[in-house]
Amino acid sequence: MKKVPKFHLIAADIAEKIVAGQYPVQTKLKGRSLLASIYQTSPETTRKALNLLVDAGVLSRKHRSGFIVMSKQKAKKYLEDVSIHRQGIHLYNDIKKHIVETREKLKELEKEIDNLRLFLLDKTD
Repeated sequence: MKKVPKFHLIAADIAEKIVAGQYPVQTKLKGRSLLASIYQTSPETTRKALNLLVDAGVLSRKHRSGFIVMSKQKAKKYLEDVSIHRQGIHLYNDIKKHIVETREKLKELEKEIDNLRLFLLDKTD
């Protein structure tokens, strides 16, 4: 299974903090460099995480001012959407695994049928 990119994890963590009230609506978030330090990642990774939340309407980017929390409800929806997406990925992987296992069993059955066919042909000769 694919590893979740770190910026997705950071975005989810920030959204969780917004929902929990640690970052109230209209609060300015810490700068990208400080957030990068907190999350032990690069400012670019932090920027990607913040942009996900801007795209979801959770944050607003103010030129030369940083990022402002805009909506607790949209943060909650973002987390729900991420959860549904993860569940979908898990379901997809489970189905894919089941298909592979079923194909392997089918190959085994086909071999058994061929062996039985050969056995029956030998008995009729």
